[in-house]
Amino acid sequence: MSTKIKLKILVLGQAPLSKTLNRERFFLELLSHSYDNVVYHSVEIHKGIILRSYRKICRMLEKDVDLLRIPYNERNNVNQIIAEEAPDCILSLSSLITGRISNFRQVVTWADAVFSNIIGLYDNYKKLDPLSLAFGHQLERRAIQRSQIFATTSTWSSQIAQSTYCKKMNKVNIATIPRCAILPTLPEYTQRHFEDKETLNLLLITSDWERKGGDYVLNLSKLLISNGIEHRLHIIGDCPTHIEKKPHITGYGYLNKSDPNDWKLWMSIMNMIHYSLLFSFADFTPNTIYESYAFGVPVMANRIGATPEMVVDSRSGYLIQNIDNMNQLITQLEPLLLERKQWAEQSSYCRKLYETRYSDSALLENLQNAIIECTKTV
Repeated sequence: MSTKIKLKILVLGQAPLSKTLNRERFFLELLSHSYDNVVYHSVEIHKGIILRSYRKICRMLEKDVDLLRIPYNERNNVNQIIAEEAPDCILSLSSLITGRISNFRQVVTWADAVFSNIIGLYDNYKKLDPLSLAFGHQLERRAIQRSQIFATTSTWSSQIAQSTYCKKMNKVNIATIPRCAILPTLPEYTQRHFEDKETLNLLLITSDWERKGGDYVLNLSKLLISNGIEHRLHIIGDCPTHIEKKPHITGYGYLNKSDPNDWKLWMSIMNMIHYSLLFSFADFTPNTIYESYAFGVPVMANRIGATPEMVVDSRSGYLIQNIDNMNQLITQLEPLLLERKQWAEQSSYCRKLYETRYSDSALLENLQNAIIECTKTV
């Protein structure tokens, strides 16, 4: 049994812990493998009705948190939390939180994206008034200044953080720490093949039908049928009920990977999928890619956010240039979908990519390196 590192790590997040497999719980359990004292606090950053609901949820989940044996508290004053906990290092899961830290310097901030990424992709943010936009940028700069290491989950976000916010800063350590799939267990993988008589199986995982390009996926499916390409389309998550009734489409609704039965169904679905489809209008580092790679499933994605660095074109799937021109798209995809020998190579490469870059062990190593760098002067 390896000896745990004797450091107190304070993890600051926006969401309460729960006994289900949410992101915060996953990261805490991951860090607890290496550090002997890991503490989690959620920090309120919202206002009004959202905040009142948030507090209610936190009270409901107190018993769940006790099950983890990880001290938990919810408080608005992040600096008060830091003073009481006296950690060796802080891992902040949001630049909105880091921007509120006053004096503590041993901070690793790890965020999906920076404010400039967000307003560049999401229309709702573009509609913010000038004062709110200015405050968002100011808070992002403060977060970078207050971080010993400021990391995002993609090179795309890190480069924008560097170019947008760091021009007048003396010393800034911007890093990239990719996320991983949040799964109950790592699925076993044996070399898969796409047999000649096997029906093509496509997958759409969506929490937001419109934003994730659900209608574009349906149009692709119609064109495949009109071109004589037999296939089945599987949809996990948000799916209009009338669509599920079509003979070649199966809708499963939302599946909870923490539930043994749902997880068993999830694995059975993934093990028959040939391509995951990601035609999103707004995404940073989509979970679909991490989860697909874990099962050796290649991804077809449009160029949005960090997908160009996550999908290795022709090796771990395909990057789609223009999803608006479906006729051109089907012309490009038809020979690819029928190239079955190449698919087996793509599948094994996806799994290798997951194990070396996007696994929980790779994530833990990257977080450990950031924490070591952050605390070496302590």
